[in-house]
Amino acid sequence: MNPDQLWTNRSPRDLASVLSEQGISVRPNAVHRLLRVELGLGRRQASKDRPLGDCPDSVSQVKRIDELRRHFTCWGHSG
Repeated sequence: MNPDQLWTNRSPRDLASVLSEQGISVRPNAVHRLLRVELGLGRRQASKDRPLGDCPDSVSQVKRIDELRRHFTCWGHSG
């Protein structure tokens, strides 16, 4: 990641919606153009770039999730 590059993880559509709620009418394509061309902002998506490794509690976590699933299934809950 370049520390000199500015970025946002919000979409132009989301930002246009927030602006609209504040009384500013703007289309998402105008927001996109302002972010990229005028401000030089890029859009960054969260991504996993390295494995987290083995979790020492993963087996117990899976067992607990299965236990909870069985409990709720017995009481008529699905999911």
